[in-house]
Amino acid sequence: DIVSTMIGSARGIAHAGSKCEAYCALRALAAGHIAHLTALDARTLRELFPSAVCASGGGADDRLCQASARLLTEYLGAASGCVHVKSDTDEARAGAPTVTPALMPVDALRHAWLDAIESQLPVCAAHKSPLVRVAGLGALHRINANVIECLANDASALGKVLSMPHVVLTSGTEPVPAVRAAACGVLGTMAYLPCTDLENTAAALLVASRDASKSVQIPTSWALANVAEANASPTRALCDATIAVLARTFIESAANEHIDKVRANAARGIGHLLSSIEFENTDSSWLLDASHALASCLTTGNAKTQWNACLAVAALLRNASAMERSTSWSTYVVRMLLLLIRDASNFKIRMHASAALGACQVREHLGLSFADAVVVLASSLNALLDPNASSSTSESNQTV
Repeated sequence: DIVSTMIGSARGIAHAGSKCEAYCALRALAAGHIAHLTALDARTLRELFPSAVCASGGGADDRLCQASARLLTEYLGAASGCVHVKSDTDEARAGAPTVTPALMPVDALRHAWLDAIESQLPVCAAHKSPLVRVAGLGALHRINANVIECLANDASALGKVLSMPHVVLTSGTEPVPAVRAAACGVLGTMAYLPCTDLENTAAALLVASRDASKSVQIPTSWALANVAEANASPTRALCDATIAVLARTFIESAANEHIDKVRANAARGIGHLLSSIEFENTDSSWLLDASHALASCLTTGNAKTQWNACLAVAALLRNASAMERSTSWSTYVVRMLLLLIRDASNFKIRMHASAALGACQVREHLGLSFADAVVVLASSLNALLDPNASSSTSESNQTV
């Protein structure tokens, strides 16, 4: 049988490279045909996982330990019905795992995760190779609603697994940036889980935001933007002090950061905060700086930064409580949008800039730019309907 052959090759005396190829085949089997692995007895399965592989006599090859940890991740993900969404995306609920029905009975799924939490993941976390530590953290991306449900009566186990990435970031003992970056990515995914403590998650990520490594800064900014999005839930809202620190972190990154992905995530984070906060009884001192940071992103950012900034400006213009605090900066921000509508070569940017203008609740929010907005939008619409007319209307756009 093919499965037995792959397992035999992975556990045999062949060269480590051949064993790794066998593990690769088993990972593909787990992803596409998990029933073949769940049908195996528990002892056979455990011999393929890190607690057995990494503890083998004579010291296991690091590549085998990593391959074993990656198989564990794929196995837990497929059994839990977790299809992981690619991170670093602009779609709604970026990084949130898509949940499908679990492919194991609840009791069997519970035992699989308890074994991972108590035996497999600690072995990965303590391994000398950073590749194995990163691979072990990858399994935490597979925690979804099915996993939360099956561990509902095991609060200590659930708390232990949710705390693993926090330990990496706050202990100060992890020397390898790649491992710290992986922990940030896990927290970004976990931010969407209803059982996650957003305050603790934000605190750990704010520590990571001061990391000097660029490879850590990028997933940290992505994860912080996810925390800002999760803050929209009224039952999980962050306290005012945390929101203020989060906002200042986003503003600094959006205005000064030279890493495009960090700027794009910072703009996305500002937009999520502006979408979820009512400023009647909340600190609004950062609104002016946020508008300036978004204007900077609109004018000097790359394409992703610009369209994320457009979405954030739309959230700002849509938030009546924010606009009531001050509209002295609204004319400037609106003019930045008009310049994008007129000059941007990227259609998605022009589309988001136009949609942002449409988010204005009242005409007064457009300030002195109302007439210019009408001219630019009309000429842009005319150019879409008749591309040959764009040159004849270009002179009228010079008023902006």
